[in-house]
Amino acid sequence: MGDKKAANKPTTNQTKDAGRLQEAHGDWVVLGTTRANGDATEKVCAIVQEQTYNENDKRQRLLRAELRPEAGGVTGVLVLPFGLLFQRGVVLQIDEGLQAPPRGFRTAMPLGCIVDIKIDAENVAHLKQGKTLHLHAIAADTGKNVVFAISLKGFTEALAAAEAFLK
Repeated sequence: MGDKKAANKPTTNQTKDAGRLQEAHGDWVVLGTTRANGDATEKVCAIVQEQTYNENDKRQRLLRAELRPEAGGVTGVLVLPFGLLFQRGVVLQIDEGLQAPPRGFRTAMPLGCIVDIKIDAENVAHLKQGKTLHLHAIAADTGKNVVFAISLKGFTEALAAAEAFLK
């Protein structure tokens, strides 16, 4: 990626009101809202990490991880850059631990290549203890391994804040 510098600094704005939450925890941002659903309301909340870099004075997204707490784990999506080999998928690895089986790409959209993820409670516990979630993919043009690093700094606190908001 040459001289491109990745930045994954979340905004420091913190907003809490009756129906909305936005706060930073380490390298993660918690985004929650209450929305109308027919005659009732429902709360939705996700923890997000977005990494960007500057190219030709334009901010470009490198990747985005968006995770939602669910009973027994988290679900969400990864948005990765174009140019990855779809057939090989993405392999997740916490720190230098075992690599999980490949997860397939769902689709490519203008915002990037989408990978759906579901992480069970056991692996969420590993994420809480880890420092980095590595995403291994293959570059389509060179066939070489490309590794993206998602910081887990603040992951535990962000997930706890999202779970509390949803109660």
